[in-house]
Amino acid sequence: MDQKLSCGFRELPWDSSHFGFPVATLPGSDFDANEVAGAVNAMRGVPIRTCYALANPKPSNIGALEQAGFRLVDMRVELHHDGCVKGQLSDVRVAEADDYAGLLKMASTAFNHSRFYADSRFPKDRVDAMFMVWISNCLSDPNVRNLVIGETGSPKGFLSLRVGEASSRIELVAVADSAQRQGVGEQLVRSSVEYGPVDVVTQQANMGAMRLYEKCGFQVDRVLLWYHWWNEEL
Repeated sequence: MDQKLSCGFRELPWDSSHFGFPVATLPGSDFDANEVAGAVNAMRGVPIRTCYALANPKPSNIGALEQAGFRLVDMRVELHHDGCVKGQLSDVRVAEADDYAGLLKMASTAFNHSRFYADSRFPKDRVDAMFMVWISNCLSDPNVRNLVIGETGSPKGFLSLRVGEASSRIELVAVADSAQRQGVGEQLVRSSVEYGPVDVVTQQANMGAMRLYEKCGFQVDRVLLWYHWWNEEL
């Protein structure tokens, strides 16, 4: 998203517009207590309503953030797969225009492990809408392969893969409630690694996703901590 640097924090215009209040983030993943405190004072003066921070899990970072009023909301897990030889996953196909309505509907309810749902101060309807915007952007991006399983117009699940020259990245993956425990997610994830090396991010609390990626051969690269700060004066 677009960012504007100011006084140790970055304002996030897209997030601010989407949620309807000023949103910022702290750049970097290692933090000094005095610099965080200075950024918080500056944000109160703007004023910023909420701020994100993504931290390496070190005691010094945890102390600096929590002392300034940031609260842990999520553990971000980054995983990697080196890729594999193409198999015979014939049920997986590229999404067609007739699938889009079903994918939008699925995206509006499928991502309840997100840190934005974990933080109840974010309006749920705006969080739902955020994922619909995300999948809409994926569907219109020529660099994203939107893989689905199911008959045209009735997708059982989807995986949006941003394909790069050196590696690809899973943007979103979801399975319809009616298709749970049928191997749909596994087929989609296994099909993604046929494009070569793949990276993905999920939440440690999302044990279903963690088990799925590890079953498909992904390895954990690193774990980071998501913190949110809220301006109690607003």
